[in-house]
Amino acid sequence: MEINKPTLILELNEQNFIFLVIEYNESLSFKVLENLSVPTQGFDNNKIIDINLVSRVILNGVEKIEKKINYIFKKISIILDQDEFNCINISGFKKLNGSQLQNEDVSYILNNLKSVVLENEPKKTLIHIFNSKYLLDGNVLNNLPIGLHGDFYQHQLSLFLFPKNDLKNLKLVFNKCNLNIEKVIFKKFAEGVHHINKDKLNETFLKINIKCKKISINYFNKSSLIYSEVFNFGSDIIVKDIMKVCALPEHIVRKILKEIFFSREFLDKKKNSFLEEKYFQSGFFRKISLSLIDEVISSRVSEIISLIYKKNINVISFKNNIKIIYISIEDTGIVKNMGEYFKNNFPEDLSLQLLQEIEKDHLNMCLAAARLLGKGWEKEAIPIVQTKKSLVSKIFSSFFE
Repeated sequence: MEINKPTLILELNEQNFIFLVIEYNESLSFKVLENLSVPTQGFDNNKIIDINLVSRVILNGVEKIEKKINYIFKKISIILDQDEFNCINISGFKKLNGSQLQNEDVSYILNNLKSVVLENEPKKTLIHIFNSKYLLDGNVLNNLPIGLHGDFYQHQLSLFLFPKNDLKNLKLVFNKCNLNIEKVIFKKFAEGVHHINKDKLNETFLKINIKCKKISINYFNKSSLIYSEVFNFGSDIIVKDIMKVCALPEHIVRKILKEIFFSREFLDKKKNSFLEEKYFQSGFFRKISLSLIDEVISSRVSEIISLIYKKNINVISFKNNIKIIYISIEDTGIVKNMGEYFKNNFPEDLSLQLLQEIEKDHLNMCLAAARLLGKGWEKEAIPIVQTKKSLVSKIFSSFFE
């Protein structure tokens, strides 16, 4: 990241490659110079399937931007909406016996934890490390307690690792574009940063992303990304269930879900009502009650929430800390007309916010990444991917510089 020079950021997702060019000032604030969104090609399930095609699309986008701003880029930071990663929570400690906690003590803990993780994951590379908890003599502290006296210090970290081969493929793509990857940011992290920056009071929350074929849950605790999990099913199972039970084709089911507002008030008014004839092909009209569709939707949504949240043993340890849940649903028709089903499946004492991405918000992740690149993140210990520093040096730079 350089002052008063253009910085290039790119979000890679299944729909679009989104380019953002910004320029930082001396206070590390930034202004947007240019942005560009192009349809994704050579990229499927958030993975590269055609290196040459992806390289060509990205190079064309970069060249368009370079001509507009009259600047040649050598480096790029990328945002990945990637599921092929490991989330590891690990804890280390140091016996102090009444002495002060020193920088060297923290260095020992972090170096030891890093070695343990990488020795057990030789095919992975480290992308993000978050400081999840500091404990001195059993007391949880908000900041690193350097200089304080104690008997026993415990340091907890959350580490996110990415397959080395996938990173090599990414580097190959950008080398073909004459660009070096400066930093990789997981989109799930950028999403959390976006919510925290938007609402400064909410630093602990659960984010649920519901896509057509996948669902992910991401838990942030006091601004640290602590846990992430991906499920290989999504909102399309609701559509498939209705198709099966009602014997309707997919395009008709999606039209129904987009046009009919399935609220409790609506269903009470339409009690014993049936689908209109317009939803059937000529000569194939059948009586299908709205209450039947309601029952299918309700049952499937309840099952989804049960699997990813209520009966998910992986969230038991932090469920009591969650007061706010953000739910992002990729299918805009579903989020508009079925949001009530999702709300009804969570405890009433939770603050539940249904999110719907709109066109003007497509730069949100890139803007969140721009803030991270400029000013870093308080709870992130290793924000840089490529550097000549050792891992321990990078961690210390984050803590003490």
